Amino acid sequence: MNIRLCTFFIFVLSCSQPLLAKSGLGEYYYGFGYSVVDGSGDLERKGNFLRLSAHGLNDSASDLSAYVDYGSVDSNGTDGTSWNLGVNYLVHYEDLTGPNSRLHPFVGLGFSYLDEETPIRLKEDGFLWSLFLGSELKITNSLSAFLGGTFYGLWSEFGTNDLTIDSGLTWWIDNEHGVLFEYAHSLDAELNQFTIKYLYCWQ
Repeated sequence: MNIRLCTFFIFVLSCSQPLLAKSGLGEYYYGFGYSVVDGSGDLERKGNFLRLSAHGLNDSASDLSAYVDYGSVDSNGTDGTSWNLGVNYLVHYEDLTGPNSRLHPFVGLGFSYLDEETPIRLKEDGFLWSLFLGSELKITNSLSAFLGGTFYGLWSEFGTNDLTIDSGLTWWIDNEHGVLFEYAHSLDAELNQFTIKYLYCWQ
């Protein structure tokens, strides 16, 4: 029964797909989202964030993106604000397994600044480096999924770092409007993050 429901869901999305094939890579779009963060370790930690981003092509095989996250955090009853401002550079390989491949691996690096009054992600604030590795799978012309990892840490102290496992689903409703659903888990900080984001493509 579950297999039938999944098949029907993919069929409906395929019927409503835009005329042009779209994904989360190699596109120009803005993102407006909301995230909920919940800690799964001994400490009680939670947070709520507004997330704004802009994504565009650097060339045919690489993308640039900029983002800002702002919200509130709570660690064992201590409230505070948090914001993170950064830029990312991604290289994607669309034809790695063939000219019509639906599997698109990517690698990348990023640079950002994190400021948390009540730290829940890293023990200290400051400038961060990040490395990305993962792959996107195009299910239909309008639906794609991705799975990857982000290794990040402080520039001032390389021993302060963490690894986040990221997964998500991108659905382009038409050529301009899309929705992103994302789940991320930080291994060291033991944080679970759920994100929903509206995407607007201007090209």
